[in-house]
Order: sequence, then structure tokens, then C-alpha cells
Amino acid sequence: MFAASRTVLVLAPDPSRCGELVGALQRRGLPSVQASTLEEAVYWAEEEPPALAILDLRAQRWRPVLAHLRGDGRAVVVLADDPQQRRMALEAGCLDASPTKVDVDELALKVRAFVRDRRVLPAFRGSAGPLEVDLAHGWLRWRGEEVAVPRQVLLLAAVLVAHAGQPVPTATLLQELWHDPWSRPALVHKTVWRLRCALGLPRASAFLRARRGYGYGIFPDADDVLDRSRTVRLDERASAGASPRGA
Repeated sequence: MFAASRTVLVLAPDPSRCGELVGALQRRGLPSVQASTLEEAVYWAEEEPPALAILDLRAQRWRPVLAHLRGDGRAVVVLADDPQQRRMALEAGCLDASPTKVDVDELALKVRAFVRDRRVLPAFRGSAGPLEVDLAHGWLRWRGEEVAVPRQVLLLAAVLVAHAGQPVPTATLLQELWHDPWSRPALVHKTVWRLRCALGLPRASAFLRARRGYGYGIFPDADDVLDRSRTVRLDERASAGASPRGA
């Protein structure tokens, strides 16, 4: 499922400490994997791209790991006892920097808040017909051209692309976007409307379709290019037929 992309990667040189961090994260509903070397960290970052990584700077060769994660647009929380290293991490775009002896439960609560925050999106890249989405780098492309959209709209597009060809229940969209399946469905309706506007699609779009009382889906085989071409031809015929009567 799409929610699995909220995985947290933990890199720490001490396996015991690493295990404590992973345990604290998992108790709070965050799937996590641990690594103690550069090779393990890069493997997991590529095998199961994390929504966020915790990087203990006491690990050997941590700089290439940090560069790899930030280069891929991953959110990173750094642990370091050296204040200068913590400042460097924050300047490099890391979300947070704490001492290595930070309480694991406190850190887990902070990370959970980061992952649920709109600034931290799951790592996902995919396409459905002319729509492409890359959450790690924060862009959406429609028919080959990048379109600027708010992050909540970007996340909606990603969820729909991940389930292309089938409608996604409104409750699932509420869970994925707002972490609350019992929130007001109007939140979903408004965000879908904003996505349609960004893509220039009509409400009756065959590409982005609503199933009344159920949810929404993207159907790449019903690309609206065909629908618009057909509409233009029908409009031209209607105009041609109306001309003689208007003369």
C-alpha cells in the first residue's frame, strides 16, 4: 500500500542503540529499518525509499550517506554531539539535529510529527498516462510540462497514480492525506477539484473520474485528449449546422 512509503531509515553505529530507536518508532506506528554501515544504508534507501532518515554522525562515512539522502530529496534528522556538526546539518537542509543521547521516545514522537507533517511526503515516483508525479523532488508533470501545485494536491495525485485504473475510497484518501479516515469528505472533494483545475480537466473528465458515494480514480486508458478532440469536432459540427439558420 501507499502508506508503506512512510518507512523511517535509522543509521547508527551501535546496533543496540539503533534497535532502541527502531523499536520506539515502530511502537508509534512508523515502519522502520536499521543500518550500521554506509552500504546497508544505501541499500535500504534504494530498496525501500524512506520518508525520513535518522542519521547518527558517529557512523563511519556518514557524509556520503547524507549526500545520497539529501540528493534524493529525503528528509533527514541528524544526531550529533558536536554543535558545529548540528549547525552544518541544519544548513544542509536537515529537518532537525539533536545530541546523540536524546531520549529515544522523545525522538520517536518528534519524527512521527515530522512524517505526518505536510513538509515530509512519502517517497514515491510514478506515472499514469500523461500524468507524472515525484514526491521526493516535489514535482508534478502533465503532458510533459511541470505544473505547480500545493503539496496536498501533489500527494493526492501520487495516491491516485499509485492506484491507477481503479477508484480509491474516500476514506483511504482521508487516511493518506490527513491521517484521519473519519474527517470530512469535503476535504477530498476540494482537493480533487484543485487537481482538476491544475490539469485543466472538466468535472466530467474520463481521466480523473469520480465514483459517486465511493471515491476517485485515475484511468490512463481514458485519456482526456481524445475526449477534448471529440468535443471540438462536435462543437464545429454544431456551429456549422447553426450558421445557415442564423443567416
